[in-house]
Amino acid sequence: RVSLRSDAAGIVLLAKNVEWFLPTFLEHHRQAGIAHFVVIDNGSSDRTLEIARQSGITLVQSLLPVKHYEASMRAVAARCFFRGGWVIFVDADEMLETPFGAPLSALLSYCNNNGFTAVLGQMLDLYSPENSKATDYQEAIRTSSRYSLAQLDKIDYHDSSFELNWFLRANLLED
Repeated sequence: RVSLRSDAAGIVLLAKNVEWFLPTFLEHHRQAGIAHFVVIDNGSSDRTLEIARQSGITLVQSLLPVKHYEASMRAVAARCFFRGGWVIFVDADEMLETPFGAPLSALLSYCNNNGFTAVLGQMLDLYSPENSKATDYQEAIRTSSRYSLAQLDKIDYHDSSFELNWFLRANLLED
C-alpha cells in the first residue's frame, strides 16, 4: 500500500501490449509529479511486463475480460494500493496535462482547499489513424496532430462559427 500526501496523486493504468508507450508514459507522469503507479497488466505478450518490473511500480496481473470488468479492476486496484491523496485513471496513450501548466500538486491543493472530491478531465489520446503504424513513441508523437492541449485551437464557447453552436446557445456559463 502506498500512502499519498493530500496534494499527491497515484496512477492506475490498465494495460496490454503497451511496451512502446510505457517508458515514455512513466517518465512523463513522473515529471508531472505522479507519486506512484499501479499497472494492471491484462495479458501482455510483448515486453510490457519486463519494462514494468524494472520501473519501480506496483504490477498486478489479471486476465479478467476488460469489456466486462474494466471499471471494477481499476477501482479495486485504487482501493487496494492507495491511501489518501488522489488517484488518476489513464490509458497508456494518454498524457496528463494540468490547466495552464500548473504543477499537479497546486491543482490538487486547489481541489482540496475547495472541498472537491473528484475531477473530471478530458484526455487526448495519442493513438489515432494517423499514427496507427508508428513503430515507437516518438514516431507516434510526430504523426499525431491533437495529443496535447497546446495543439488545440481555442474558440469562444458561444462562437457562432462553431458548428454545434445551436446546441449551446441556451447554456449559461459561470465565471
